[in-house]
Parts: sequence; C-alpha cells; structure tokens
Amino acid sequence: MFKSNRILYARPIPETAIYLYSILSILLLVSVRYKQLIHTSRFVFTCMCWLSMIWIYDQFWVGRPTILSLLTIAITITTGSLIVMVNADLRDKILSVFIKTVKVLTAIAIVGWIMFLAGIPLPHYTDTSDPFYIHTIYFLFNLNGYPETQIIPRFAGQFLEPGHCGTMCIFILYIEKFNLKKIGNIVLLLGVLLSLSLAAYGLLVGAVILTLYNQRRYFSLLIMFSLFIAIGLGAMVYNAGDNALNNAIVARLEMDEDGNIAGNNRTSGSFDRAYEKFLQSDSIWLGIGADAFGEREDGSDNITLGCASYKRYFFLRGIIGSSFVIFFLLFYLWKYRSKQALGFFIVYLTANAIRDYPTMEMWMYLYLMAIPYLGKFHRQSTGRSMRHTLSRPKSAL
Repeated sequence: MFKSNRILYARPIPETAIYLYSILSILLLVSVRYKQLIHTSRFVFTCMCWLSMIWIYDQFWVGRPTILSLLTIAITITTGSLIVMVNADLRDKILSVFIKTVKVLTAIAIVGWIMFLAGIPLPHYTDTSDPFYIHTIYFLFNLNGYPETQIIPRFAGQFLEPGHCGTMCIFILYIEKFNLKKIGNIVLLLGVLLSLSLAAYGLLVGAVILTLYNQRRYFSLLIMFSLFIAIGLGAMVYNAGDNALNNAIVARLEMDEDGNIAGNNRTSGSFDRAYEKFLQSDSIWLGIGADAFGEREDGSDNITLGCASYKRYFFLRGIIGSSFVIFFLLFYLWKYRSKQALGFFIVYLTANAIRDYPTMEMWMYLYLMAIPYLGKFHRQSTGRSMRHTLSRPKSAL
C-alpha cells in the first residue's frame, strides 16, 4: 500500500523485495485460511471479478504491459480480492495496523517539521528522479522543492506533496469519527492543518459536516460553521492579509474574471484544450489511454504531466473505464450500506474528483477495508436498538 503512493520510507525498497514479500504473504494467508476462502459468496466472487476488470483495464489500456507490470497487477488483484474475502475481524486488524502506521509516520514527520521551521539544521539531499517533482529529503519528512525557495513552507509528511498527506489524514479522521480524545487523531489533524492544502481544507470541512450530521450534533455543526467563517475573516484581516493561511487558502477561493476559483490549478491550459477536443471525439468511450503519456522518457510530451482531477481520470479511461470504478464503489457500498459508510464514499469520491487515485492500491485497499468497518458499527447500533426495544416491558392495557 505505502509503496503505491511512494511514501518516503517505502521508496528505497526494491520492487523485487515487495513482490517477494507480497507473494509469500498471499501464500501464507491462503494456506491458513484455505477452507474459509474456498467458500466464497456470490458477492465476494462478483467483487473479485469486478476488481480484476478494473485493474486489467488500467494495465492494458492506460498502462504499457510488461512481464514485470503483469506480475504487479496479478499481486494487486489478488491482494484486493483477499481483503474482500477474509473475515471482518482480520480485515479490521489490517485496517487498524494501517491507521496506526500512518499516525506514527505523521508524528515523526511533524517533529522534523517543527525542527525545520525553527531553523535547526537537518541533514538532507535533493531528489530529482521524478519528471514532475523536485523533493528535498530530510529523512524525517519530505519537502516539495528547494528549502531556499520556500515562500510558504507546506507540510507533506512522507508523502509526495501536501495534498496527498492531508487527504490521507482526513480519510483516517473520518473513519475514527474525528475522535480527538486520541492523541493519534490530533496528530492527523495537525497534519491536515500544516499542509496548507486548499483541497485538504475543503475535504476537512466536508468530512466534519458529514460526521456531525450523522451524529445529529446540529448545534456543533452551527458552531463549526461559525468557527470556519471567523478563521477565514481573521486570515483576511490579520496583517492586511499578508499571512500564510490567507495566501495559501483564503485568497485562493476568490473568483477570477471568468468565474473560476483562483486556486483551481489542477490542469494545464494545454490539457484543457485537449480535453475539450476529447469530449467531442469517439475516444470518449474508451479514453485516450497510454497514448496521452507520449513517448519521451523525460515526460515532455506527456499531456497529463502536472495535471490531476476527475478530468484526467476520465480523459485516460473514458466512459467505460470510469464506469467500471464508479459502479464498483457503489456496489460495494450497497452491501455495507450505512450513513457512516455513505459519508466515507462521498469523501472518497470528492477526494478522487480532485486527485483521481481511486485505483491506487493505498486508496482502494483503504476503501475496501473502511466501508465494511463503518457499516459494521451501523449494524451493531441497530442490533442494540432492536434488542432494547424487544426487552422493554409491555405497558398494561
């Protein structure tokens, strides 16, 4: 999971080590849970077929198949299928380990970030191996760009960029119902706030609204709205607007002459022109696929370089490829339907409208674990309510 999102500590791990570990883990799980796995339900079998179809489509249409990539996709499909197949207790344990790991990584990064902001010299080196990113690696955290060019430093943790960090923190905070009595959740909230990511801040507001609404805490919802408005107005007024929060977040919400939000920089002008032509072409059904990436190794002819959002996802996969994913997410949600699960689906879909990573292992596996976990609490509370009603003594007539 962490390798797929290129988390700092996972990047140096050789691909062969990942494949070997994955294969051994899969074989071990299958051998231990063999009897359980062979008795799969129609729902599980349908999920396995659907996930296979989604990732195979991505591999053969959006990617360029090689022997190594075919091995990777086989491991990805098998792992995703096993997450769906295993019992709830094991799946919840895996989810718990993942959540705790993200909390620890974020806490380590925040300690390093505080030292960086305090001007304490830290060992570092520059990584320019990616055609789009320039990173300064501080070992405890990852910095986008060069330290001497930072106008407003933004926290990215061990992720590729601040928005990635903020989004993952929000996913987990929603799963944890924003329980700030847990120190780990306070760490995640700090990760979101320090990221100064407009997308993450927007997701945070939406996720908090959904959580409070599901808990029927309407007065808290009103207080939250008032608090966000007060913070926004304060950022605009403080130091005549010349502060990090206003420059990174509030000012980017202003509308330009064309009616677009100033902070909407998810796509380039050249991509927008290609996208408009794409909508009028026959390619809209299957998507442009791997042709959009060009042929040059430096990525200079990649029309999608530096772009994100639902537009890029739809541009690459078209109506058919995009429908595979949307309908699977809805199908999986329906099995474990609850208000909490629906809320996570909305947060997940919104995040992917901004960043378009629904089939990335780190995100998809989290969805496969979180939806049943959130649905389980709904069933438990419903069961308790029914038992309470049945045990209530009848009134005399």
